[in-house]
Amino acid sequence: MTPSLRPWARGAFLLVMVASATACLLVDIPFTYQAVIRAGLLPWLPTAMRLQPWALLLVVVANAMADRQPPGFRLAPWRACFLGAMALGALALIPVSGLSHLAPGFPARLGTLAFLAAAGALLALDLVEARAAWPQREAGSDDARRLFVSSLLTAALVTLTFFAIGLGRALASGTSVHPWEAATTLGWSFLAHGLVLSMAAVALLGLQAAAGFFPRIRAAEFLLTLLALTASFAGILQLVVFPGIAFAGPFALAVALLLGFCVVALLAQVGLGERPVGSALEAFLRPLHPVRVNRWSVAAGLLLALGVALLFGLKVSRFDWNQLFQQLGAILVAVLVFTPIYLSQSATPGPHSWSPRLFAAPLGLLALFRLWGTPLPQPSKDWLPRPVARAVEAHAGFDASAHLVANLLRPPAGSGESIYRILLANSNIPHAVKVDAKDLRFVDPLAPSTVDRPDIYIFVVDSLRQDYLGAYNPRVTFTPNLDRFAAESTVVPRAFTRYGATGLSEPSIWVGGMLLHKQYIVPFHPLNTLQKLVEADGYRPYLSMDSILDVVVKPTPDLVRLDAGIGTGDLRLGATLKDLQGRLDQAPANRPVFVYSQAQDLHISSISREGKDVPGGGDYPGFYAPYASRLRRLDAEFGAFIQYLKGRGRYDRSLIIFTADHGDSLGEEGRFGHAYTLFPEIMKVPLLLHVPEKLRAGLVMDPSRAAFLTDLTPTLYYLLGHRPLASDPVLGRPLWTQTQAEQDRARRDHHLIASSYGAVWGILSGDGKTLYVSDGVNFADHCFDLGSDPKGTRITVTPELKQRYDRLILQEIDHLNAFYAFTPGKGSP
Repeated sequence: MTPSLRPWARGAFLLVMVASATACLLVDIPFTYQAVIRAGLLPWLPTAMRLQPWALLLVVVANAMADRQPPGFRLAPWRACFLGAMALGALALIPVSGLSHLAPGFPARLGTLAFLAAAGALLALDLVEARAAWPQREAGSDDARRLFVSSLLTAALVTLTFFAIGLGRALASGTSVHPWEAATTLGWSFLAHGLVLSMAAVALLGLQAAAGFFPRIRAAEFLLTLLALTASFAGILQLVVFPGIAFAGPFALAVALLLGFCVVALLAQVGLGERPVGSALEAFLRPLHPVRVNRWSVAAGLLLALGVALLFGLKVSRFDWNQLFQQLGAILVAVLVFTPIYLSQSATPGPHSWSPRLFAAPLGLLALFRLWGTPLPQPSKDWLPRPVARAVEAHAGFDASAHLVANLLRPPAGSGESIYRILLANSNIPHAVKVDAKDLRFVDPLAPSTVDRPDIYIFVVDSLRQDYLGAYNPRVTFTPNLDRFAAESTVVPRAFTRYGATGLSEPSIWVGGMLLHKQYIVPFHPLNTLQKLVEADGYRPYLSMDSILDVVVKPTPDLVRLDAGIGTGDLRLGATLKDLQGRLDQAPANRPVFVYSQAQDLHISSISREGKDVPGGGDYPGFYAPYASRLRRLDAEFGAFIQYLKGRGRYDRSLIIFTADHGDSLGEEGRFGHAYTLFPEIMKVPLLLHVPEKLRAGLVMDPSRAAFLTDLTPTLYYLLGHRPLASDPVLGRPLWTQTQAEQDRARRDHHLIASSYGAVWGILSGDGKTLYVSDGVNFADHCFDLGSDPKGTRITVTPELKQRYDRLILQEIDHLNAFYAFTPGKGSP
């Protein structure tokens, strides 16, 4: 191999090492361990983790070939030692199937750091060896002018591109955009982008100035730029990527810095190629524009950036959660725009004539911010006044770049007694923190029921929205079977989930109450009040054992596994019901059955993987067609099963619950998904209950009250005659009671809610009429009026409103911790 192939070998080595570190990280983080590793979200990942040692061995050999020195095959001593150690490590992993059996906790964390540190060490040694090629600006030249011009041109082009894409998306979704709001948002976006990029330019210019204080100016400038870009890359990971996987803390910072250094060091190695470079920054940017710089290559680079912007803004947005990939796309577009503009210019000769003007640029932009009516960020209050703040917030849902700069300019959370810091401390309790399971009991002792036990069916459809059923929305025409079932059942009008995603919502059904924000306490069975009921009353359980139930439900000899051999992401209601029908035909008639299924037909990841926009065709005006078409298919399958029960004489003696673990965002204000947000469309769920008349005869129910999924298990206890039930704000309550007085005693002014995966908590008050959210991921607060508008009308979050609801959230979290005898940061007492 020739020396020119070394960067390719290093790139392959870095790719394998980063992929290995990422796999270790996915195992260690509670959210990704459940959602990605155990649930099989990426079906190819287990195979890749088994083959990881072979990939590592291959890239080690490739790097050894690239590093050989003539004559013959000879390596420098340090290279030979390093690559030999990596080869031995790869060989040691082969007998244990690579990373496929890696356990969460210390082994996974050690693997993450080891892989990144090894890649960083090799790249660092390469840079030291290549120090003779480190760039040096000409004496007396000033880089300020091209930094200033490049930054502001980039800000203008990026602003216009993403504003146009965002406006188009908003109009296509049916969102009305007032001309004044559009003009206001565009002006704000120009200023915000200009401020962020000009401040970055000032920082780079400051590094150049600081290098003058060192005896070796060339080396100092290069190393300072390397460190600055590493810190910037790490900051992007901390701000954009890591919140999406619920990853924070010192370990997250170490991972971000190591990964940032590896990427930046590889760019530098490629940039320090055969052609000399004139500035440190140029060395890092050249790999992003490898062709000779001229007007045509610059135009091509800008067109490439536009294509990337369109791809991320129009295609990726349909399956993106919290704009994670869209924000990364916005960063990539900004870099792709800045690079050719910067490289097409040269430093200005002379004694730093432009430097004072560049330093003055951010001050001028800050002054314009003042004139625009935007005060400087203050941690103690909103940093944008209304209505500018509302216009920007609405547009930022469709414009990922505006969303990104808004987050960059938002004051950091975590200082003092910030509620966001407290939310972070109480969210995503790590695997390493040992928590003892509390023995929960609604009734103690729990004796077998004396009533005639019905068959119990609980059908949970992951991500099903309330307003996509005709029973809740008269505009729906594609759920006729569910609508007929609703007409024969009780429709709960104000039904909510306590958790905005599956990770904690599904277990909360089995617990009959809220949980500590941990995935998961093991063994889980002491918390599982629903399984205790099933066992006590002699039910035969038929369960679709997804990755969560594998942890939540204790295996028993009589447990019948539905959908055997099917991964969590591939669970479909139609296949489950066919399997169930065959088993029910063979079930003994003298024993009641308990059925639980959580189908994934409508999950955003399932829709994305299937790649069919509208299966079966049809028009769904006013609805998200890929979602509605799959719901139409599910409706037909559910209707066929109800007819099966009626035909077998089982329907009238069955207690059937049809619901969802949470809803989903399907384009509202540009939002898609549900990972760590608590918007109205996510928290509201359908709840249809078919209860045999003899079970609810003489009982009362208050339809004006808010009901939660955590109420399902205590309702089953009550209907089966297990009374009185334990009562606590953490626990659910029975929907039916013998007297109205019992309903009144269980009434609560407010209820705590949370995201399953992020530090996002809230309060639902007024029997589901007001939703308040404190978002510790995006450091924002939201409030919605659900009483006058089922979709939720935004309420301005005043300092008084924030103080009141923040106090309620913290009080409820303290009570939740006390209920489970848990102290944040200390584990079990």
